[in-house]
Amino acid sequence: MDGRATLGIKMDNEGTFHNRVEAEVTSVGENERFIVAKQKYKNNNEVSYYYIEKEKDDMHLNPDEISQGPFSKKQFDDISLKLGLPKFSENF
Repeated sequence: MDGRATLGIKMDNEGTFHNRVEAEVTSVGENERFIVAKQKYKNNNEVSYYYIEKEKDDMHLNPDEISQGPFSKKQFDDISLKLGLPKFSENF
């Protein structure tokens, strides 16, 4: 592991996680219904946005089956208004 932050779902009590958003996650947020993540690609500084609907997530699903994105800032802002996505509350 290279130490860069990812977003994942906990698989067991021993710290095993299944990725939802690959590195490098720079910000996250959540509300009762959704989790959001902001991702920055280290090689080109491109920023992408993702969201996950909590009630649909399951540890047996692959990231492409549950994580919605990548979205541009404009796309994400439009989706945020439509769905009521949370603001980013934690930055890394």
